[in-house]
This record gives sequence, structure tokens and C-alpha cells, in this order.
Amino acid sequence: MAAEAQLASLESRVQPHFLFNTLNSIASLIPDNPDGAERIGCEHVVEPTLADLERQLDPRRFVRIHRATIVNTAFIQELDAWVDGGVLVRLKDEAKSELGVARDRVRELKDRLGI
Repeated sequence: MAAEAQLASLESRVQPHFLFNTLNSIASLIPDNPDGAERIGCEHVVEPTLADLERQLDPRRFVRIHRATIVNTAFIQELDAWVDGGVLVRLKDEAKSELGVARDRVRELKDRLGI
């Protein structure tokens, strides 16, 4: 129960790119510099897949939009039509970041957003 509460608390604070960037930074140190990974607190490195992470996140709040991208739906500003039936997600961040949605994931994203 405490783990679920911690996860819920973390989910509410995660910006769309924060978690990905953090995991990517750690992962980038591992192949070239395992000692560097230990210095940042990763004594026992486990490389979870994005699918593993997706299973741990609340599916009402997070949706996978690409094989390499999971987005917090609370940070989606708008959807725009894109090439070949794809969709572009524009985020609510200051930079108005844009993320491409894989064509095979468009329907699920629209369903989750109630569109």
C-alpha cells in the first residue's frame, strides 16, 4: 500500500520528459562507464524496459504514444493532424514540445482523451 502511495505521488509530479531523461542519463552511463553509474547511486543496475515502466504507471493518466514514448495525459495541450494519418501531440510545457504519435497508437490516444 505504501509503495502504491509513493508511486501515485511520483506520478503526480512527473513532467512528461523528466522520467525518460533521468532513465536515459543513467542508461547512457552504464555501457561506457559502470563505475559512473555506481557514483550516481546505481550499485545494482536494472534496465527495465519501457513496457515494464508502462505497466507500473496509472493507465488513466499515462499513455504510450510511440515505441519510445509514454506521455502524461495531463500535460497534453492539443493534438494536430500530421503526415500519413499520424498525430502530433503538443505539450503544455513552456517550449510547447511536440511529440509524434505512431499511427498504430492514435486510436488508443484519442480513446484515452475521450476524443
